[in-house]
Amino acid sequence: MLTHVASEMQVEGHRVGVQFQDFSEQGARLQMTGRSPVKVGQQVVIAVGTVSPNIRARVRWITPSVTEPEQTMVGVEFESLLLEGSQSQEGEHLLEAWQEMTHSFSVFEAFLRILSTLDLEIGDGQKEDMRDAFHNLARWLSGHLGPVNLWAAFPEPDGTCSLQPLAVNYPPPGGDEQSQRERIARASETDMGQLEGAVAYLPGEGLVLECLSLPETESDLAQKLTRMLGQRMTLWTRLMMKNIALTLLSEQFQRLKED
Repeated sequence: MLTHVASEMQVEGHRVGVQFQDFSEQGARLQMTGRSPVKVGQQVVIAVGTVSPNIRARVRWITPSVTEPEQTMVGVEFESLLLEGSQSQEGEHLLEAWQEMTHSFSVFEAFLRILSTLDLEIGDGQKEDMRDAFHNLARWLSGHLGPVNLWAAFPEPDGTCSLQPLAVNYPPPGGDEQSQRERIARASETDMGQLEGAVAYLPGEGLVLECLSLPETESDLAQKLTRMLGQRMTLWTRLMMKNIALTLLSEQFQRLKED
């Protein structure tokens, strides 16, 4: 049980103050003053105290507080981390270490080792967000598959697809961003992806790898790496949710000791 853990919830661009009453890897129970500005089924973004990243969630129920009539209780189910792109040049030493792996192993084996390293770092709570990791992963892939962009793709209840750039370092083909997003959204709904001219759009679990000049000989490898990265993104989300829950409990325990 969590009490007095203040945070905020963003609803269609508006910020609302909330307090956590309970938190798990799957969802949370929030308390807010006054009537709820959200509706059941609506998507919200929650900033969890001082912990980064933010969390995409879906409102599952709303009810007045039994003990405090002026308060509203809201139950949300977590959907994913709100992944954000990064243009950071930090972590160059990390990228160099990854490149060194490829001198000793095949691209596939090196990729497995990179993912395993990130598994340990995230599981141990050494990373609070994944922006630089995805940025460096895209740069590493670009060195072996040709220039690539990396996008998160989340299906919405209305059948549309919400896209978030994770590492977009190359301009869209033809300079048309709208067409680029439409192609990525279509590819996210397929099993094998799409080929548009010289550009390949390969779906993973919740992401799409946009390969701007993928050699035909590397297409099978690129699809395999994309699927593996998508599966890892789901695992990393769960691990970071667990880390956030532990951090919140630790903060509350420390606050109770001080009181």
